[in-house]
Amino acid sequence: MTDFDAGDVVELGYGVRLRAVEVSGQAGDARPSPLEGTPVRDAEPADPTDFLADAGSVAPDELGQAILVSGMRLRVTIPFDELVSPQNQPVEPQRGPVDVPHLEIEVEAPEHQDEGQVILEVDNTGHIRWHYPRDAEVANSLERRPGTQVFDIPVERFELPGQMGFSTARGVLGFGVRKVLHLIRFPIERLAEVAVHHMVRWWEQRHRGYQLTLLGEDPRLLVDTDRLAALADKPLLLLVHGTFSTGDAFRQLYSDQQWLANIRKRYGGVLIFDHPSMHVAPEDNARWLLDQLPTDRTLTLDVVSHSRGGLVARQIPLQSGVACPPRIRRLVQVGPPNAGTVL
Repeated sequence: MTDFDAGDVVELGYGVRLRAVEVSGQAGDARPSPLEGTPVRDAEPADPTDFLADAGSVAPDELGQAILVSGMRLRVTIPFDELVSPQNQPVEPQRGPVDVPHLEIEVEAPEHQDEGQVILEVDNTGHIRWHYPRDAEVANSLERRPGTQVFDIPVERFELPGQMGFSTARGVLGFGVRKVLHLIRFPIERLAEVAVHHMVRWWEQRHRGYQLTLLGEDPRLLVDTDRLAALADKPLLLLVHGTFSTGDAFRQLYSDQQWLANIRKRYGGVLIFDHPSMHVAPEDNARWLLDQLPTDRTLTLDVVSHSRGGLVARQIPLQSGVACPPRIRRLVQVGPPNAGTVL
């Protein structure tokens, strides 16, 4: 490790240059991956777990898999230790110069126009952040070399006054003391594809979550296992919506009084199954539904499905390991993509 003080400029090897802005500490030599120098599209995939754990942090499995499938490849790793800054409050990473203590990291830019790169910061407390390079037109305090990019890595300080067993002489405790920075390159269009998937998942989890409700009741009143068990004496009609839709597509049926009267003669209730339809497989939708069913009562279901909901309905009787699988008496599919779909 090389000691550095605020204002120092340090060459760390493999085209990596550090400038410390109101930060002191220790920097290790840049460590290239075996893939350094290989175009990212030609680099063999590698398990990201090893380099994510370099700082003593355990990264979520989802993050490692996202890195792997997106085509991201590690290029260089840069360890830091004993980082000290005078700031008390955490700051958010920003694009462009920052007015807080930070590490300016200058690295070689990708040689290929269809490649991008980011820095993944892994803190020894388990904190993980992505950092993007400065815009090329932003003024650079490093006198940046041609063909390079600059990343700003904020360094936070947290005071814990009066805590036993910790020294506050430096004003730095735990968080922000040790970091490992990973320079990662990626094929631009592949990462965009993965980013869209994660964006869809984020949106659906907030706006298209799972729920079971009864037609004619307040949709905010969710049907749980006990309620289903109480309804098991008579068959139930299950309605399964399609892609981009919700159970609201079926609730207008409640205004048809003649239809509703006939349904009430035949069924103990009409279940509406709301579920995410873009980032989750039909079998996962079916599994969630089955997990809500009582384990000591067998439900009899007639199922009416629309579009992709037909694929979900088909999966219900195919799932194994169900404590008390329902009896599917009838299955009606309206416009199902049984022959496949680009979605």
